[in-house]
Amino acid sequence: MDQGEEPNRCMVNMVDVDDFKSINDTYGHATGDSVLIHLANIFSSLIREHDQVGRWGGDEFFFIVRNVSSDEAAKLIQRIHTAVATYDWAAKLGVADLKVRISSGYAFGNGKESIRDILREVDLNLYTAKQNGRNQFVGG
Repeated sequence: MDQGEEPNRCMVNMVDVDDFKSINDTYGHATGDSVLIHLANIFSSLIREHDQVGRWGGDEFFFIVRNVSSDEAAKLIQRIHTAVATYDWAAKLGVADLKVRISSGYAFGNGKESIRDILREVDLNLYTAKQNGRNQFVGG
C-alpha cells in the first residue's frame, strides 16, 4: 500500500470485450463462448486468492480487488490487458486472425460510498474507455 492510503481500500474493475458482436458474427457463437471461457481463465490466473472475478453478463466481467493502492491497481489492470492482447487466440481456438481486445473502467471504494455510486463511476469510466478508442482502461 502507498503511504496515506486506507488499508481497506477496494477497487472495482469492469471489463468489456471490444467488438464482441463482431467475433460472434464472424466466427460463430461457439467461438464467442470459447473466448469468454478463455478470458475467465486468464482473469482468474491474474488475481490474488482473496480477490474476485466474475462474469457480469454478456461480454462483461467484473473484478473486486481488496486492499490495493492506486499504483497496484493500475499495474494489475495493465497485466490484464497485456495478457489478453498477447494471448495466442488463433492457436488456442483454432481460428485464423482472431484478435481479442478489452476495455476497462475502474473505481475505488473505502466502504463509505454506496455500491451504486461505485458502479456508476466504474460504468462511466468504461464508457469513456470505449468512446476514446477502445482497448484501454480508464479510472482512478
